[in-house]
Amino acid sequence: MTGNPRGSSFGAVLSLGLAMIAVAMFAGAIYRNPPATPPAAINSAANQTAAAVAAAKTYDAYAASVGAPARAALITPIPAVVDGAGAQILRSGPRLQCAIFARQRTNVALSGAAITWWAQAEGKYARSSVPEVGSILVVGGTLSGHVAVVSAVVSPREVRLDHANWMGEGETILNAPAVDVSTAGDWSQVRVWHPPTNTLGVRTYPGLGFIHPDRPVQVAAR
Repeated sequence: MTGNPRGSSFGAVLSLGLAMIAVAMFAGAIYRNPPATPPAAINSAANQTAAAVAAAKTYDAYAASVGAPARAALITPIPAVVDGAGAQILRSGPRLQCAIFARQRTNVALSGAAITWWAQAEGKYARSSVPEVGSILVVGGTLSGHVAVVSAVVSPREVRLDHANWMGEGETILNAPAVDVSTAGDWSQVRVWHPPTNTLGVRTYPGLGFIHPDRPVQVAAR
């Protein structure tokens, strides 16, 4: 006996529909109950989380965990109040540029714009981030830069400078306060005494470091 075509088609559609329902139910079960994460993946994620937490710790928290001194014990605090007591402004002498004054004062064999002195000193003189009496502080922040001679070291964060043309008038200033305001205590950020207000200037200058004219670099003979 010949089968009913409509019955066959209906059966096929019904079978397809049931199959689709079964797939959907299986997918839903997986969504609600995802397979367990392999142990290796869990360990990897845990390690990444631990690394992120460790990286986010402050220095002090890390120091405490390893028994090291806190940052405050390693870095001298920035002076709270600095004035120009003892500073002198000389206007009666010859008008000088800062580089000429520093060269005359220290006999350093460097020339040209002050901003170039740091690079020029490489291989000629010792350079560091530690001030010493007689060393030359090099700062940027202007087209030509600025150099000043350290006349006294008050603390690791505070010095007195002898320099010229700081106010752009060719004047010479002796014993001018300057302070390191960098977070690292490395003189990479410097504020210098502003004579008109008898306070530190509000502008912060990038410090390159100190050149030590009394410590020339010895070049080995070839």
